Amino acid sequence: MTNILKKPYSTIQRIEFVSKYSHQEGKKIFETNDALYAIEKNQTVIDGKVVEDVNYEKNLKELQKKLINTITLTSVELERAIYNSCGMDFDDVIDFIKKENSETDLKSLKIELKNNKIKRLNHLINKMLAVLGYCDDDIDNLFLKGELPKKEGSNE
Repeated sequence: MTNILKKPYSTIQRIEFVSKYSHQEGKKIFETNDALYAIEKNQTVIDGKVVEDVNYEKNLKELQKKLINTITLTSVELERAIYNSCGMDFDDVIDFIKKENSETDLKSLKIELKNNKIKRLNHLINKMLAVLGYCDDDIDNLFLKGELPKKEGSNE
């Protein structure tokens, strides 16, 4: 359901409207020259009419990806997440990658593993996690929640 506060309205009316519909009911607030609208997250206002935002899911995913790309982890957080998931510390990870004969530059990886601002877009870290069997969604979750899914044979 859409709620509309038509102009002119007072500052108090605006505050009460935003508080009720945005803060309490979780609706999106959209302002035009004529009114203030409280609409569902997947809606928008065009020419004074509330319509379904057909790009909502796509735009939301793009926004989430941008957010994830701004989050950093410390090397301790990364090592703890890997250890909790599969029971390996960084030394074990390096040994595993050596055995897998992956084309990972191990010296560069060792340097990156000391970094205290590891970004989601770090290609060496992403490659290392892929060799360990983690997919993009797992890596996104690591940066959002600080954890990776448990792997078989991990420490419990």
